[in-house]
Formats: sequence, C-alpha cells, structure tokens
Amino acid sequence: MDRRHAIYGFVVLCMLFAGAELMMVLGSSDFLMLMAWDISIYVDAVIAVWTVAAVTRLKGFSAYLSGSAVFSAARPGPAHPVAV
Repeated sequence: MDRRHAIYGFVVLCMLFAGAELMMVLGSSDFLMLMAWDISIYVDAVIAVWTVAAVTRLKGFSAYLSGSAVFSAARPGPAHPVAV
C-alpha cells in the first residue's frame, strides 16, 4: 500500500461520511471517487513539497550550526586601507 492510496482511502471515507449531499449533487459515486482521487493527489503533492522544503531548511540550519565555511567566512575588509 502506497502513501497516496492511504490518503485516497482517508479522503473517500471522509467524503462518504460527510458528503451525502455531495454525492447527490454529483449524481453517482464514480464522480465522487474521481474527486477524491484528485484531492488525494493534491494532498500527496503538498506533503512531498513540504517534506523537501523541511529537509532543505534542516540541511542549511545544520550547516549553520556546524560552522560551515559558507556561514563562518569573515567579511572581507577594504582592499586598500585608507591612510589618514
């Protein structure tokens, strides 16, 4: 069982319990299942993008904490000091 199948099952159950009038509006359960599949694909994409963003932020934060050369490089001073 894949992650998207679990999301699809959850969405279908929620729509069946809470969406009796939605089923009447759509006309048949086939359209309800298609709508649930569409919603589950969207939720799966949102979860995947959120996970990638969280991992990327965590990677940058761990580099910051470890004192990586990218973050700990000193600011370069002027190329030629000004004599007063």
